[in-house]
Amino acid sequence: MSQRTGITGIVTSLVFFAVGAILHYAIHVAVTGLDYPQIGTIVMIIAAVGFVISLAGYLISGHSRSTQEHIVERQVDERQVNDQQRQ
Repeated sequence: MSQRTGITGIVTSLVFFAVGAILHYAIHVAVTGLDYPQIGTIVMIIAAVGFVISLAGYLISGHSRSTQEHIVERQVDERQVNDQQRQ
């Protein structure tokens, strides 16, 4: 998962959590067969799970890139080192 995908997932989860909160707390319309608070709760739970998964993926992908080290080894001729030290 790339860092950009992780950020997109986090933002999308927050938007869906806000939509779920609106459905749960702000809509007071009685529609037969639809229970808006229950639907809002389900949407918020799914959004929270998506947020945790996206955040974990973002942190893992960012952490692995920042801690990678590249070690380059090269052979040094001792004569060159001794010549440089004399100068």
